[in-house]
Amino acid sequence: MIGQLDSEATRHHIEYKRACRELDADIAEQMLALHETDLTLDYAALFLAASIRPMPEFVFHVSDPRSRDSITGNGLRAADPALGDQSTWTMGLGQPVGVYVSDESTATTGAFAHWGYPFDVWRIEQAATLPHEQDRINPRCWVIRADVSPKLVHHHATITH
Repeated sequence: MIGQLDSEATRHHIEYKRACRELDADIAEQMLALHETDLTLDYAALFLAASIRPMPEFVFHVSDPRSRDSITGNGLRAADPALGDQSTWTMGLGQPVGVYVSDESTATTGAFAHWGYPFDVWRIEQAATLPHEQDRINPRCWVIRADVSPKLVHHHATITH
């Protein structure tokens, strides 16, 4: 376990992660700006504050194509990430039950298509009107804290490569 970083070490860590492309440049810039306003904030607090974005009008969800009929008929069901295919790394992280969504660019790159190719991308309308919160781990991602009606879910694309 890493001890608490002092102010200079925190700045260096942010710059290092940005240089290695482990941290998006826009988030790194916001973290550095926030750091200037409060040198007592640790890396985690800076990351969370810089990552918070309002949910856009449309968000996207990825799924295995074998779930297409179920999603078309029933919509998206809130689920516990610790019980899904990612249970080995989500256990103990305290991720809430919900439907996990992202912006379009994150969804179409397949960042969360853990089963590989092909994968379906679903567009969810009126997402900001649904009960939601920022995903505390992934930038540009949110958790809708309820099932999503099939009326709001539309097949956007099937990514095959």
